[in-house]
Amino acid sequence: MARRRRRALRPPRTALLALLTVLVLAVSLSLYPRAWTLQEFGLGAYLSVVWTLPTLLSVMAVIGAIQARRSLTRPRDVDVDSHADNLLIVQVPTIGRTDVMPALRRVVASMERTIPANFSRWRVDVVAEESSEARDELEALSSEHVRVLYVPAAYETPNGTQAKARANCWLDELRQQEGESREDVWVLHMDDDTGIGPDTVEHVARFINANPADHRRSKLLAQGVLTYPRQFSSNGLVWLADAVRPGSDLSVFRLWTGGGRPLLGAHGELLLVRADIESAVGWDYGRSLSITEDANFALLFATRYPGRSAWIAARCYGSSPESFADLVKQRKRWARGLLHVAGNPAVPLHNRLLLKYALASWVLGPLQHVFVVLGASALLGLRYTAPVQPWILGPWALNLGVGLWMYVEGLRANAHASGGPAPLRYRFGLLLIPFFTLVEGYAGLRGFVAFVRDRLGWGRSELFEVIAKTHEVPASQGGSRAT
Repeated sequence: MARRRRRALRPPRTALLALLTVLVLAVSLSLYPRAWTLQEFGLGAYLSVVWTLPTLLSVMAVIGAIQARRSLTRPRDVDVDSHADNLLIVQVPTIGRTDVMPALRRVVASMERTIPANFSRWRVDVVAEESSEARDELEALSSEHVRVLYVPAAYETPNGTQAKARANCWLDELRQQEGESREDVWVLHMDDDTGIGPDTVEHVARFINANPADHRRSKLLAQGVLTYPRQFSSNGLVWLADAVRPGSDLSVFRLWTGGGRPLLGAHGELLLVRADIESAVGWDYGRSLSITEDANFALLFATRYPGRSAWIAARCYGSSPESFADLVKQRKRWARGLLHVAGNPAVPLHNRLLLKYALASWVLGPLQHVFVVLGASALLGLRYTAPVQPWILGPWALNLGVGLWMYVEGLRANAHASGGPAPLRYRFGLLLIPFFTLVEGYAGLRGFVAFVRDRLGWGRSELFEVIAKTHEVPASQGGSRAT
């Protein structure tokens, strides 16, 4: 138990968030101009809008971070049994290419090693396409508790769903045929590069025991935190850029999933759903909504089962992209898919507004990025990039403080998942945050262009671009520590 306590998620440092915001505000107030030119005022008016736009998201992040800290410092499930009698099915879709097999082998090994401590009945279903190129390597994963399944090439859904969502449809139908779409069966969705650890399984078991099917208000869906151990990622700078993801899970996503309505931030790994509820919601969304099927599932769930989701203090262990080109490809796909989800008429508009708002802040990123603004100011000979009223510096300071905090706190979470504090070079690497946010904004803008092409009927490009996951984790690097 001592090892599990040491490996547990650390509460986010909300005091650091407040400190960063105050520091930014103090510096900004000291630099506020006393006089303007007409051109400077015009730029200030523009910035007063676009740099203030994310303020609501920042407020949500603050509230979510406070809630995450409270959940981790005063857990409510300490008296809940950590061994569950329910059947746990871990679902791992994979494209089955040779360049993803190193990560997949690590993922399956982590499950075989950790799940038996908390579940007597469990199974891992690895599902790939019938035409997968790595059939021999996939078959080698089979064991007493691991099934390797193949979606038939001829399988089609009524709505023409593709990619990972198609595999989810097929597996859900298979569970219904096998009589496993029941109240006492839970499905844990994982990616082929994202493993689990003892802490993950313990929190999953406690959540299941705390939410029995015979309780009217039991939670039906749960999600935890994505972390990225350094030893699972081949590129240190990309790993540093990916720190924003656990930072988001520990703040704004905690607010919404933990509040019972996963309207923002649901992801396809560490997604725990009761099997009968998953069948009721379904995965057959059609081609465009297959790009980010997890977000569409979450919005449909929030619509049909309001108040029934939860945030758990569980953590999973994934791999960051292997290059910035792969990171852009990944984020572009997310932006493109989420824009389609935000326009899905099957979800009531009031449940899509938050996603629309968040996407507006993302895809406009390059047009409001500090590098772009400062470059334009220099070309035009402008001295100031300030809002038209000094009180607007308050929201600006909050937005910048939250943005910095997400990277700092995300790096801390990733380093802890790696087995120790972040080396000094990575802490100094946080000075590259403006570059990282520019990459994120550029990818979001490219996703928006792809979305527009889809809507115009020109978007017949690859639907689900799977990035390579070739990085091996030698035992000498301590890869087994995290999982």
